[in-house]
Amino acid sequence: LENIPTVIRMGAFDIDVRVVPDPQVNGKVVHGLWDGNTQTISLDSNLATSALAVNILLHELYHAFYWFFEIDDDTSEERTVACLATGWSTVIRDNPELIKWIQKGLK
Repeated sequence: LENIPTVIRMGAFDIDVRVVPDPQVNGKVVHGLWDGNTQTISLDSNLATSALAVNILLHELYHAFYWFFEIDDDTSEERTVACLATGWSTVIRDNPELIKWIQKGLK
């Protein structure tokens, strides 16, 4: 988790990224956690590899996309894909350090 960006811009929002020991949901330890109320992603400081850290961060960003774009079980596939494409376009455009971190973590 070395050099992970501490803020990810997504459209008009800034998502704080925190590296913490043992993030929890309802008392259960998880690898990562998206909190829409605080617009925060928490990642477990004990993740074993950089590739796993990248995977978990991407997973939590998808949760953020769902939250920001109000995607739910009734959202059509086409609208969901359009929202995800827009979300990724803004994240990639506005977060060059994140993209470098992802590329380095997946080498």
